[in-house]
Amino acid sequence: MSEKKERTYVIVIVLLLIIIVAFGIYILFMNEKTKTSNKNKESEEQEVTKTDDDAKDNTVKSQDNNENSIDNQDEIKELNLNNCLNGKTGVVYKNPTDVSVNLGLSMAINNDKKSITLNINWNEFGKYSGESTWSPETKSYQITGFNKEVSSVFIGGMGQDAKSTTLFYIMSDKTVEYTPVFFRQENDYAINYTLEYSEDGSVTGEHFETKGQLAGVANVVKLYNIDAHQEYSSGWRTTIAATKDGSFYDLGNIIIK
Repeated sequence: MSEKKERTYVIVIVLLLIIIVAFGIYILFMNEKTKTSNKNKESEEQEVTKTDDDAKDNTVKSQDNNENSIDNQDEIKELNLNNCLNGKTGVVYKNPTDVSVNLGLSMAINNDKKSITLNINWNEFGKYSGESTWSPETKSYQITGFNKEVSSVFIGGMGQDAKSTTLFYIMSDKTVEYTPVFFRQENDYAINYTLEYSEDGSVTGEHFETKGQLAGVANVVKLYNIDAHQEYSSGWRTTIAATKDGSFYDLGNIIIK
């Protein structure tokens, strides 16, 4: 009877050992499986991250290339004041500014791109106008006569007084058109209106018109007002039209003969 009990104990112990070993093997197997799964997951996440990073890098590079191509396409060299394309001997240019002359005038291109609204603040402009009386108000006038679209506008100062003030327009083909604000009338100057008439011949209003394209001026990207002088002269103001390569035209040499 004692031997039978001992044998039973041995069998139980062996079974318990088998169960413990089996359970240990199962735990080791599950741990290894979990580690492998985690490694695969991390590898996939790293691959996705790398792919996303590569995509971002490619996007940045693509944007950079596009920006470079735009910069290269529209690159404008610095204005070279020693490279006037229609200059006169001995003339020196200095102090360029891309700010329009301020005489109470301002311009805005209309939505059709082929007409412009000119605003005249008579409270400021009146003293330059030559008019004996004026109403201190701002009035709007149309500038018409364009056959091409207008890209930008500029008010230029030329000569030594306000009577040479000129409205300039860079056109869509990079030529320049213009309108003198004043014209010479006998021994004085008058405003360069184009009068509007009714059927009975009475004046009903005024507007301005472009006087057309400045001959020989092309590939213009920007306009400047600038000081000019020759040796031993007091100097004058003029407007220049800069091209993409930094050279420029002196527009005063074309308009003021």
